[in-house]
Amino acid sequence: MDSAATQDILLAKVAAGDEGAFRELFDRHRNKLYAYMLRLSNERVVAEDIVQEVFLKIWIGREQLAGIRNFDAYLFTIARNHAFNLSKQIIYRKALLCEITSGQPQSDISTENDVDYKNLQSLLARELSKLPPQQRKIFTLSRFEGLSNEDIAREQSIAVGTVKKHLSLATQTLKAALKDNMQTMVILGIMVRNIWQ
Repeated sequence: MDSAATQDILLAKVAAGDEGAFRELFDRHRNKLYAYMLRLSNERVVAEDIVQEVFLKIWIGREQLAGIRNFDAYLFTIARNHAFNLSKQIIYRKALLCEITSGQPQSDISTENDVDYKNLQSLLARELSKLPPQQRKIFTLSRFEGLSNEDIAREQSIAVGTVKKHLSLATQTLKAALKDNMQTMVILGIMVRNIWQ
């Protein structure tokens, strides 16, 4: 039996609710989907999460699978759409973060967006408050006040290497604390990349 026929049988089984067949489908395709999403996002956590979300979406809509003739195209279309929607959320949340850090909210934020803004602001403030004072101060000077590592080192009378160490420790702590909030993690990843530029 050729691979297309085997794939059709597998998809029909998944469409009928066969969890073992779904596991086989997942095992066959997860690595190449993960590699593709990693190339797009350049973030392992994001790529892993997208793979899980895509397969969850496939399982929820499994009845459609019996009519799919090119599963790879179907899979990658769902993944691209999910990544596109996620990137729109990230861009929006990055804009919110810029507002938070600048202290100048825009006047055109809708009520729903305002709730997101306040939730993100509250989450970030809560986790920042848990950092040791030196890490919090250096992270704040770097990310919120825009000072360079050299300027922070001069202001705090410490070595540039110490500044980098505190930024790295603060970032690791924040990533661990925010691991369940993927959008915030991606925003933090964007912030962290900017630290070293």
